[in-house]
Amino acid sequence: MLLLLLLLLLLLLLLLLLLLLLLLLLLLLLLLLLLLLLLLLLLLLLLLLKINKMSNVHSL
Repeated sequence: MLLLLLLLLLLLLLLLLLLLLLLLLLLLLLLLLLLLLLLLLLLLLLLLLKINKMSNVHSL
């Protein structure tokens, strides 16, 4: 009986560890997505600035 309880506890601990690992992976993925979005926004801003400069040159 005691052995069975210990095994159950071990299984629960393993499951908890797996869940924690999954959560960490999800967080990492979210961070990566956020970084990608920020990079895209920066690129868009740069493009807009370039277009703005070009149009300014044309207006002159």
